[in-house]
Amino acid sequence: MRVVGLVPKGTGFSHRLLFLLFLALNTVVYVRSLSLSSLQASLKSTYSLRLSPLITFHKSEGIGLKSVSPIPSGTLIMSAPSSSSIKTTTPISIFDVPKDKTYKEWNNMEWEDRLAYKLSLIPDSEYKSALPSTFKKWNLPSSYPLEQPGTPDRFKKLVYSRTFSSPPLPTFNPIPPLTLTTLSLVTYFLHLTTLSQIADASGLTLCYIILSDFVFPKFKDEIEHRILPGIDFFNHCTAENCEVKKNYFNGDHEVVTKCDIPANTELTISYGKKSNDSLLQYYSFYVSSNPHDTYILKGIGEWNSEVFDGKGDFNNIRMGTWIVDRKGVEGGCEETLKAILEDDESVKGVLRSILEEEIMEREKENWGSDFLEGFRIEKISVLRDALKCYQ
Repeated sequence: MRVVGLVPKGTGFSHRLLFLLFLALNTVVYVRSLSLSSLQASLKSTYSLRLSPLITFHKSEGIGLKSVSPIPSGTLIMSAPSSSSIKTTTPISIFDVPKDKTYKEWNNMEWEDRLAYKLSLIPDSEYKSALPSTFKKWNLPSSYPLEQPGTPDRFKKLVYSRTFSSPPLPTFNPIPPLTLTTLSLVTYFLHLTTLSQIADASGLTLCYIILSDFVFPKFKDEIEHRILPGIDFFNHCTAENCEVKKNYFNGDHEVVTKCDIPANTELTISYGKKSNDSLLQYYSFYVSSNPHDTYILKGIGEWNSEVFDGKGDFNNIRMGTWIVDRKGVEGGCEETLKAILEDDESVKGVLRSILEEEIMEREKENWGSDFLEGFRIEKISVLRDALKCYQ
């Protein structure tokens, strides 16, 4: 395949070299701009949170948001700059590793530990100047560590209750097209390039932006975990009436209504596709018929595993544990097991086995934490509620 017009025919060596340097500079500037996101946060002296007059804060068991008047579907109700957020990715990015951590150390930490570590550094970081104004503006208490440093463990509960997760969302980078435009004008008026060559370079740049922002990310198994002041005031719900989007051109995170919302209604977002186990651990509640639930069945080989053949999607992992994720079945442990086993007595037996094992594990293990012990009690309560359907 022959590419026409990229390098001018019949030109001297200096012209060819200039054109190649033009393409190389475009590439270098774009790669360099990837590292500027952290610098942008340090240059932002105030946290410019923008709220719609259609919503207001309210306090019940905690801080939440509700509608003041009816809100149509597709309405932008909040915008917050991404540069003031604290985030980490799974799997980790090499640009995410702090200076005092090695790549191996950072990679061995769970995402919640990484975010807690970043929060513990706030008094000595650029986030200190960005966060306080959010809370002062509405006279709200701040649980962010703005003045005194602390150990990462101090902020684990804060991370659990305020983090939302999503696949990486693209942000427009103006440097490549601006660089292309500037160099194209200069070289064209100096008669060093032709319009056809500029058109070829522009087409390549446009294709690269489209591929890097919208195509290649879809093939990455990557999740961003992010704490963003303002957006974290929305309470979590799997049947959320709002969703978090990212403004492609300015990089802000925006909250948009997914449906028509009546007045005086709680505004909710989803913090990500989390099972009931995760919801209990992170937020101390669970959702009945959770569409994102995953069911862990230990020692499944002790039961008649033949009834599971061809009945759902199973992934066999170590120590004889099976993760059951039944596609197209309503969430909730009893509904999924019933769809797989097709027999109430079998469902009852499986639920009872899981419950007995959970109780035995509680007696054998030393959880060493009131928080984890409370999580275990709530989990057993969920299983008992499911079992009552078959008593």
